[in-house]
Amino acid sequence: MKHADKSSARPWLAPLAAALLAGCNQEPQAIQARSLPFDTRSAAPNEVPYAEGVGGTLGYRGGCLFVTSPGGGETGLVMPDRFELNADTLSNGHVSYKLGEHVSFSAGFLSREQAAALNCKTPTVAMVVNSFPTEPPPAPYSEEEQD
Repeated sequence: MKHADKSSARPWLAPLAAALLAGCNQEPQAIQARSLPFDTRSAAPNEVPYAEGVGGTLGYRGGCLFVTSPGGGETGLVMPDRFELNADTLSNGHVSYKLGEHVSFSAGFLSREQAAALNCKTPTVAMVVNSFPTEPPPAPYSEEEQD
C-alpha cells in the first residue's frame, strides 16, 4: 500500500492557516449601525418642558417614530435632533428606549396642517421637548384597589 505525499496534497492550507492566525490578535471592530430616518427638529439648549405630554408604546414604521396609546391611537413623534434610532434602540446618549417599551415625553402638539411635510401621517403629531426614563405602563383602574 502506497501513501500519498501529504506535503503537496493541500498547498492552499498553509497560507490560509497563516492568514487566519494573523488576525487572532486584533480587537474585533465595532460595527456602527446606521441610524434609521425619522422626523427630527433642531434642539435649543435649556428648553422649557411642556405642561402636556404623550405616552404609550414606542413604535417605528416607514420613517415615522410614534407611540401607541393604551386605547390604540397612534401619535407621531418629532424628536430633538440629538436622538438616533439604531436597530430597535432610540437614544440621545443619556437616555435610551427600546421599540415596544412604554415611554413618556413632554411635548406640544402640531395640527395636521403644521405636520403636513413630516414622514408621520398619524392623526396626531407631538413635538417632543423632554424625555423621561422608561417606566412601566400604568396599571388598569381597578375598583377593588380603592378599598
